[in-house]
Amino acid sequence: MPARASASPDEVWRGERDVRAHLQHLGVRAAGIESDLVNLQRSLTYQLLFDGERVSGVTLARLEPVARAVDELWLGFGVLNEVLAEAAQVVGNGVRPDLDDLRMMEWQLFEESLELGGRHLTPEALLDDLVQALSATAQVVEEVNDVWRHTVPGLARCAEEVEPLLRQAHGIGAAVPAEHLRQLQAQVSWLRGQAPRDPIGVAEAFQRDVLPRFELARGQLRDGLRQQREVLGEMDRAHARLAELRDMHARVVEEAGSVWSKIVHPRGLMGPPDPAYLTEPPMGLEPWLARLQTLCRSGSHRPAWRGLQSWLQAADEALAREQEVLAANRAPLQRRRELRGLLSSLKAKAEALGMGLDPDLAGIEGRARAILYMAQTDHDEAALLVKEYGDRLRVVNSKEVSYR
Repeated sequence: MPARASASPDEVWRGERDVRAHLQHLGVRAAGIESDLVNLQRSLTYQLLFDGERVSGVTLARLEPVARAVDELWLGFGVLNEVLAEAAQVVGNGVRPDLDDLRMMEWQLFEESLELGGRHLTPEALLDDLVQALSATAQVVEEVNDVWRHTVPGLARCAEEVEPLLRQAHGIGAAVPAEHLRQLQAQVSWLRGQAPRDPIGVAEAFQRDVLPRFELARGQLRDGLRQQREVLGEMDRAHARLAELRDMHARVVEEAGSVWSKIVHPRGLMGPPDPAYLTEPPMGLEPWLARLQTLCRSGSHRPAWRGLQSWLQAADEALAREQEVLAANRAPLQRRRELRGLLSSLKAKAEALGMGLDPDLAGIEGRARAILYMAQTDHDEAALLVKEYGDRLRVVNSKEVSYR
């Protein structure tokens, strides 16, 4: 127990009233500090920290110095209570003290009369240090209490959230967020087990590591889901384009066959594109799209997206080639339709002029019609006959007009 110095000052600076007032002030402060400590000790968190399982880690590092300071100061507090009790007997008993006793009480209450850990303190300074030490202890207790109120429930919520997030990650085939979430799951489980022994360290790890990593995983999943929606939309567009290409290629092949069967020696006819661009591995559009589909299902949405853009560009170019061939191969049949229409127009004109029964015109029209409507049309011969019909009609019409 700290010893008190026995020497006293040579002269008195304060009167009995001042000493009594200071004694009352110190007594009130001491009683308040003792009450605060009792209230602090009654809290469940304090009891768990000081009376329960031994704490460790960051919590121990925070708790040890403040607990040691309180223990040391509390020894001085016991001595101070003895001083206050002795002073109360001298200046608080209603009897005027003699001068030597008053001088001793003045020195004990106002000066550095207390020795603690090699330091000399006034009673006021000792109480100030005790207030500071108890405040530091209360702060640690409050931090730990916040862990019970907020961090431990937060860890429980994180543990509950991991499984749904993992299902989302597996649903989109996102391997990276899934691996992060499994690591977080293990970390959260470990931290929950550590909470009774190192609550402050658990809270720091939760704020510093767990929450940011959870937010990162949520962000990765949000990006993955968005990319999945975008890729699935592009995949649907690609499948629709592939179906359009298959249909277009079939039409091109059919149209080419139709021209060869209906037109004699068609000029400008183009052969249909080689269907290998659709089916031939590895870069045919069908096997290429199948690989991209597999890549998408594995969760590699970004490379799948880039691959789909290249695929769609190649499909657009292929569609343009098919359309070019189709347009070129339709020209001969379109020419036959044009010649049929022109012949019908000329015949209608002849009938309107009253020349429909002209034997020469009728003969030319019959031969032209036979060629234009036969199974296989000779464009050159049909075109000559239609021209001859038109020329003959102009000649006959001009003679008819001159006769009139």
